[in-house]
Amino acid sequence: MIRRYGGIAGSLLVLLSTAGARADDTHYRAIPIGAHAIGLGGAFTGVADDVSAAYFNPAGLALGRTAGIAGGLTINAWERFEIDSVLEQPDTASDATDRSGRTVPIFIGAAIKFGERDENDERMNTLAISVVEPIFTRFGTLVTVEADPLELSDSYRIQENDRATWYGISYARQLSLRQSIGASLYLSVRRLNHTEVGISQEGGTPVPDTSSYEGISSAVNSESLGFSAFHFVLRLGWLYRIKPQLQLGIMMQAPGIPLRQRVDVFSQVLVNDNRDPTTPVVTTPTYLDTEVDANLPIPGELEVGLEYWPAEKVMLAFDVSFHAPVASRSRVDLSNPEGVGGLFFTTDTARRATGNVAIAGDFFINNKISVSTGFFTDLSSAKKIARAQCERRCACGRLHLHLRPGRRYRRSRRSQQLRGRLQPDPGDLAHRLLTRHRSHAGSR
Repeated sequence: MIRRYGGIAGSLLVLLSTAGARADDTHYRAIPIGAHAIGLGGAFTGVADDVSAAYFNPAGLALGRTAGIAGGLTINAWERFEIDSVLEQPDTASDATDRSGRTVPIFIGAAIKFGERDENDERMNTLAISVVEPIFTRFGTLVTVEADPLELSDSYRIQENDRATWYGISYARQLSLRQSIGASLYLSVRRLNHTEVGISQEGGTPVPDTSSYEGISSAVNSESLGFSAFHFVLRLGWLYRIKPQLQLGIMMQAPGIPLRQRVDVFSQVLVNDNRDPTTPVVTTPTYLDTEVDANLPIPGELEVGLEYWPAEKVMLAFDVSFHAPVASRSRVDLSNPEGVGGLFFTTDTARRATGNVAIAGDFFINNKISVSTGFFTDLSSAKKIARAQCERRCACGRLHLHLRPGRRYRRSRRSQQLRGRLQPDPGDLAHRLLTRHRSHAGSR
């Protein structure tokens, strides 16, 4: 069945519009990183008992047991993301599915102690280096709207790889047996590559005895963005032992100081308008291939955590985190960025302030083996938008393993399933396509 040309008006505008798929990973905790912090789900600000304190709370490096080397590896074994009826046409609708590959964010750090000793004969100064990956995501999906015949179907493919690696040096000082302070200075190196290719067709009549069609209108869209961003990030920490079984930790991160932010922009769009058979086909091409300034901000952050020992072999941890809002700016510094980004990418840096919590516990079986468990929230910082009806299903299987000198830890496989009606981010494909398509359809 050949659809009416009216359907393509919305499709063409959607192909040329700008939106975003997901909130920026920098603004919330998606996958736990660190060493001991992995098992605790990131509830580590008040614990800070290994070298990953360089990231979570540098003051913890001054503790007597944090010298040496620590590392952590998080394997996101599989993940599936679905949106039902992501694109609705008058006579059909399509779904979107993302099957993300394995992601392996890492942490590794080393610390040495030096200087004078305290009453327990422990060195009071600590110097550390660390490498951490707070962002490590891969995303890809294909959206199709099948037509009759199938040769006139619409399709849209999206691929994105986003990775940030922080290289840091840290210093911590024990002020007394009960409190310590510390600071970490990181160089953040972020690489973000985003590609979209789409095609939309409409109208036309078949040519007898051939596989050809006459009078088809079409739009082809090819977008590619390659970001590279360098920032200095300063994280300050304070740790205070209130009583033998209770410890308070505070970590404050200043907004990232940009050093260099650039983006390679490639955008090519070709629109063939054949709606009026009495006139020649009108072809409208656009082409952009340039490198310009970019904006990938790193927001300020505040974390407060408690470590509590209700029993000799049980440790509980609780964290509260706050991410500062980010002002609205263009992520691509063009005079008119509206033609850049496609469906799954937003050019607006604006983010809301968010708060998250993490609750965790260590349960010691003996001197060498313990079991850690943690739960954490993961709230999006994307701006609030009008509610759109979409359904998101996610199933994740994760295997966490890490080693620390003197103790052996084993993290078992954990599976989670989430089903329900959600209010999507501005980047959710369902919201962007549904609202834009309906608004354009209503204006035709």
